[in-house]
Amino acid sequence: LEAMPSALCFLNYFKLLGQHGIPEGAVTYQRQGFPKGGPPWRWDGNAAALASVKFSDTASIEDSPAETHADFANRFVGGGCLQNDFNMEEILFVVKPELIVAMALNCYMHDEEVVRISGALQYSRYIGYASTFQFVGDYDGHREGSPSAVVAMDALHGGKNRQFEEGLVLRDLNKARLAFDGAHTVATGNWGCGAFGNDHALKFLQQWMAASEAGATELFYHTFGDERSAPLVGLAESLQGLTVGALWAAVRAAAEEACKVFPPPIQNRRFLKVMTEGPSGLPTTPPTEVGSSGGGGMQESLEGKAVVYQGVEMLCVKQSGDGQVRLQDEHGATIWRSLA
Repeated sequence: LEAMPSALCFLNYFKLLGQHGIPEGAVTYQRQGFPKGGPPWRWDGNAAALASVKFSDTASIEDSPAETHADFANRFVGGGCLQNDFNMEEILFVVKPELIVAMALNCYMHDEEVVRISGALQYSRYIGYASTFQFVGDYDGHREGSPSAVVAMDALHGGKNRQFEEGLVLRDLNKARLAFDGAHTVATGNWGCGAFGNDHALKFLQQWMAASEAGATELFYHTFGDERSAPLVGLAESLQGLTVGALWAAVRAAAEEACKVFPPPIQNRRFLKVMTEGPSGLPTTPPTEVGSSGGGGMQESLEGKAVVYQGVEMLCVKQSGDGQVRLQDEHGATIWRSLA
């Protein structure tokens, strides 16, 4: 029963083929990659101009007029399609069932690979996401133009504690560059920022650089109303005049600063702060130590700031009026402790 919405979308595909016949055209499946020794493009000193960015917090990627649409893929293409998973990739595959063939043609993707599917049509409409996902009927064809190419690209998974390390930043930067190769317009969004736990600002900047270096002139970026994406509009406006190489230098420097703190929520905040304010935005004083004899007289609120407890840097997520603070460790677990 949990997979019923997926089953309804899948059956609707065959119903429409029975009613209208097999549509004209072809669907192509390509597995693309670059050598493990390194990609043919370079980021240092790259003189390409940054593509213009259009943000949307309501529209879905599959409705975008862009010619290339990102699939936030599992390493095993299709993920939990036709099971009880209803995340971005799984929904995309059941409303465009011709994508499912890619699951039979490809095993898992390597770090240097993406899977491109061209010509797949949408057959079903839906509402919701995850637990609210529902099939609502035949697709009405409201997106004009030829079918978009769908590119399956898997983001860093299970590495959110290390995502700002340069090698891992380059892993996803090069993956996105390969995915957007040859595209003039690209539609994407918060890639790898859900179950994979990656940082919204970093993933936006990686995809912006990748699309721009690939030659795209316009990037349609779908935030799906996620409040963690709210700073991206202002960030894009402040960086628009840079070249790809200049932005890469700034991202690398900010990522290096983020690696100096912990846990991940603090890393994310520091990365965004350096990207928006530069190194001058960094704190010049060390984090406050809580649970020590000197902490009881603290007047300034510590909420949202890094603190040190028993020698470990943690994030203060709540501060009460009676001198208690709620601290979050690198694994997301929280504890209440006294400032004194």
